[in-house]
Amino acid sequence: MLTTTQSPLNLGQVQFGKPIDFSFEVRNTGNRPLQITKLWVGCASCTTARVSKAMLAENECAQVNVTFTPGSI
Repeated sequence: MLTTTQSPLNLGQVQFGKPIDFSFEVRNTGNRPLQITKLWVGCASCTTARVSKAMLAENECAQVNVTFTPGSI
């Protein structure tokens, strides 16, 4: 199982078209290795999402790096 302890992010005032980069940690809390094969973004303004490590052993962490560009389509 993939989990995170990341609380909601407040990006403050954002400017239309100006990219904002942020990251958060995910952890494999399952009892066997887990492979991340694909990430889906929640909206068109999330222009990229990448994981630092695709294969996670039990209790191992990875960073998810996201670029949010307000107004992107």
